[in-house]
This record gives sequence, structure tokens and C-alpha cells, in this order.
Amino acid sequence: MNMSLTESKCNSGVKHIIFYSSGAASYVAAKMVVEKYGKDNCLLVFADTNIEDEDNYRFLYDGAFFLETELVVLKNKKTPWDIYEEKRFVNHRVSNCSMELKIKPCRKFVSSNFSATECVLYFGIDFNEYHRTEKITKNWEPYSVDYPLCWGDWVDRNQIFQTIKDDGLKPPRLYEYGFSHANCGGFCSKAGKKQFRKLLNHFPERYMYHEKRENQFLELISKQSGCIIREKGGTLTLKQFRERIESESMQSNSSDDFIGGCGCFIED
Repeated sequence: MNMSLTESKCNSGVKHIIFYSSGAASYVAAKMVVEKYGKDNCLLVFADTNIEDEDNYRFLYDGAFFLETELVVLKNKKTPWDIYEEKRFVNHRVSNCSMELKIKPCRKFVSSNFSATECVLYFGIDFNEYHRTEKITKNWEPYSVDYPLCWGDWVDRNQIFQTIKDDGLKPPRLYEYGFSHANCGGFCSKAGKKQFRKLLNHFPERYMYHEKRENQFLELISKQSGCIIREKGGTLTLKQFRERIESESMQSNSSDDFIGGCGCFIED
């Protein structure tokens, strides 16, 4: 399904480039663009973080195959933790991983192959996240940016999943487990306690990988306290949070259990 760049530029006219995250909303956004402009005039671009859930890759290719649209996968050998170690920095407010693994590779791909007059860029942002559009549009100047899920009437979560079902596709399994988004295998530096509890419950080995990488990171920067999970009065390491869950069986409806979401593509 990967396409050559030469093929991509053979079509005359504007290329419609959809940043295709392997999540539900990005699929529906891609479908709307393809239906409006035609599959031959569209291009799906996926930036791999190397920690995506394996079922996301299945949905990524299933969706591209159904839409009969060319797909470019931007590969990178690094993971978010590699970026944190390089930068010697990580917290829940700044996503260096998003900048290095998504924004920069996508920007390099677009600028290397298309001028600002040769393409339009599309993101799967809906009305619930409309406040993000101004910053995304500014970040991608001088390229034109559009948001298909905000074109007409309100498109809610139920409609997104119904569209996927109607197309005979199965969404990434992380949604079935209650994750608010399917990116990065359920991990995110901006996630809250609920999401990390789900990660521990459904993917304990994956949680332990992140716990190990956080421990290595904290040793690297000579820090004792956690760098991701926050609570009133301070932070917790992933190890401390896991031990608390195992010993206290925390209630899932705790008021400080912020789920969090994927904040990629909005960093300056």
C-alpha cells in the first residue's frame, strides 16, 4: 500500500493530504475528503511512533484499502521515550514526542514533495476540539489546512463509529477497552490516572515497559519524583501508581482521574 513519491506527483492539480493517525476520527475525516475530491487526488500520511497498538496497524491498512487511497508510512526508529531521553525532559504539558515523531516528519515529507500551492492538508479534528484548529493552522503556514469533521453538521463520536461499522470495518480495539483515543498504544505523556489504570489492567506488560523506561529516564536526569502522572500536591512515578492500585484498588470514578487526550500536532 506504500506509494512512491513519483506516483504521488503524477496527478495534475492539488493533492489532498490527510494526516491519518490510525484512529477512528482520522479515518472518517479521510473518507470525507476522498468522497469529495476522489481517491486519485488524495494521499494518506501516517507517522509511526513505534509504540502503536498492533491492532491500530490492522485498522490503518484496512481503512486505506477500503478507501482505495494511497498510503505513505513515515518510519522512525525512535520511540517517545527515546525523545524524552534526548531532550532530558518530559511532562504532561509539553509533547516533545509529538514534535519529533509526528510534526517534524510530516512537515519534512510535505515540504520536500509539495509546495504550498500544490496541496491542502487535512486533520481529523471535530467540533469538540475546534479550539485546536487556530494553532494547527498557524503552525502549518503557508500551507492550507482544513478540518473535514467541521465542514457541516456536528459529527459526534457515535456517528464516527457508526460510519466505520457501516463500511464493514472494525475500529482499533483500544476503544473497546474504554480508551478515549487509540494512539500510542494507550500511552501518552498527557494522559491521566484513568488512562494509565486502563493501560495497566488491559496491557500489564506494556505498562511495565513504560514503567521501566520512566525509571531509566529518572535515573538519567537524577530525579526521584515522577514525570508524567500528576495529582494534587505533586507527581507519582508509574511504579508508585501501579503499587497504589495493587494495594488500594482505587475507585475508577475518583474525581482526580483525568483521562486526557491526544494533543499531537498542536505544539509550536
